[in-house]
Amino acid sequence: MQTPGDDVTLDARAAARERSRVTDAMKTQARSFATVAAALLLLAASNPPHSGRPIPLLRLRSSLVSPSGSYAVESHIDAARQPPHWLVLRQRASGRSIMTLPYPRSIDVAWAPTADRLLVNDNQESNLTFSIVIDPASDGYSEIDIGDLVAEQTPVRALFRKYGHLYLSGDRWIDDHRLLVHIVAFDALSAAIPRSIDRFVVVRV
Repeated sequence: MQTPGDDVTLDARAAARERSRVTDAMKTQARSFATVAAALLLLAASNPPHSGRPIPLLRLRSSLVSPSGSYAVESHIDAARQPPHWLVLRQRASGRSIMTLPYPRSIDVAWAPTADRLLVNDNQESNLTFSIVIDPASDGYSEIDIGDLVAEQTPVRALFRKYGHLYLSGDRWIDDHRLLVHIVAFDALSAAIPRSIDRFVVVRV
C-alpha cells in the first residue's frame, strides 16, 4: 500500500532527475558554445584583417581600416545615382574623402600587410575584371594599373588583346611591394594560340 510519504519521496526523486537532466543539457550547451568560440577565434587568427587577401566590399559591415590606421575604405550605396555602388577612400583624422570610385557590379579590396596600399579588383563587366593599387597620401592619391605591371614585367603581355574574355585580378599581397596576380582568359581570337589560359604571375608594385 502506498502512503502519502511515498508520494513525497517519488516527487523528490522526479525533481532530482529533472535537475540532473537540465544540468546535463546546460553542460552540453556550454561545451558547444566553447567549441564554436574556439573555431571563431581560430578563423580570425588564420584570416586577420590585413591578411592580404581581397574581400568583397559589399560584405563589409563597416569601413576597412589601413594598417597604419590613417585611412579607411568603405562602400556607399546611393540609389539616385548610376551606378548606385561607390567605393569611398577616406582620411580618418579629417574625415575627408580622398577618392570615390563607382562600380556597376562588385569590387574586392585588400590592404597590403603593413603598408597603406590598397588593392582593388573591379569586376566591371561579365568579360572584364580591372585591377589597380591605390596609394593614398595626405594631398591625394596615386593609382597603379595592375594590367600595365603585368604587361611590363611578365611574358603574358604577348597574349593580351588576343582573347574575347580576360579576367585579371590581384589574388593576394605577398608583401607590401609584391602581388600575386591571377590571369584567366578564354575565347581565343586566333587558332594559333591556346584556347584559354589560367595562370598566376608575380608583379612588383
